[in-house]
Amino acid sequence: MILKTIAQYQKELKNKPLKEGEQFNLVGYSYGSVLQAQAALKLAKSGQVIDNLVLIGSPISTDSDLYKQLSENGNIKSILRYDLPGDALSNSDGIMDILKGAWQSSPLGSGDNAHHFDAARPGKDADKTIDAIVKWLKENGVKN
Repeated sequence: MILKTIAQYQKELKNKPLKEGEQFNLVGYSYGSVLQAQAALKLAKSGQVIDNLVLIGSPISTDSDLYKQLSENGNIKSILRYDLPGDALSNSDGIMDILKGAWQSSPLGSGDNAHHFDAARPGKDADKTIDAIVKWLKENGVKN
């Protein structure tokens, strides 16, 4: 799946190159952040510059080997994290946080009402969270 995604990104960039001042940003939420991080790393290793890799509600720890590889790759200019308040899966600190976050997000815990889904469920509260994320991204230099 990642290889198909990368091939599609490369095809689109070849067919429609970025114009002066445009950014190539990759954004992922939750498990999607893991996929986008892997895609960013492979693209960057092939020479593609990623202006911003945005990780929202990401289980990728800033202490992980993956985060270190992303941070050390000069073709990834910026890594922006938006950790959802109260979410144990966001920037998890080891297996215990992941298990806690999995429990919070399961039917045994808060299920769909868990903080991990605060930007994903339909409604005014999620809209406010999304607006806050968009404002934060703009403040951090991400262009649409």
